[in-house]
Amino acid sequence: MARNDAMNQYNTTETSRTAALNQGNSLEAERLQESLNAEIEKFNTQLDYNRDNFNTQNSNLIEQSNVAWRRQLNQANTAGQNAVNQANAMNAFNLSNQGLSFIWQEMRDSAKWEYEAAQNAQERQTNLAVASLGNEQVSDANRASTLQKLGGFGLDLFKTILTRS
Repeated sequence: MARNDAMNQYNTTETSRTAALNQGNSLEAERLQESLNAEIEKFNTQLDYNRDNFNTQNSNLIEQSNVAWRRQLNQANTAGQNAVNQANAMNAFNLSNQGLSFIWQEMRDSAKWEYEAAQNAQERQTNLAVASLGNEQVSDANRASTLQKLGGFGLDLFKTILTRS
């Protein structure tokens, strides 16, 4: 009977130990599963961020490319329209290429003359302002010299009157 009791006690202890080990293993498995789920969630969030970032950058690049393409297209259209306008003007006024070249040269000369005239007028105004400032300085120096002479004359006169009295 003691042997049966010892065996029962051993079996009960081992059953309890096995249950505790199983419980510990279950807790550890749950902790590892939660850690794994957190890592998966973190990875998925990073993937979402990377995808959104990639899409945004590519969207910007595509938009920039579209703007450049539209600019080039408009430039080509404008050049084409300008060529048509040039041909129409030549036909309307019965101009030759040489005649058109003379008109363009006249326009360039006229624009250059206007620009230089405006620049010369601005230079003249600047030179007048500089000369005016220089004249003010000379005028102020002359006034100071005159006042100094008058003051000296008055002082000499005062000294002469004091010495005679």
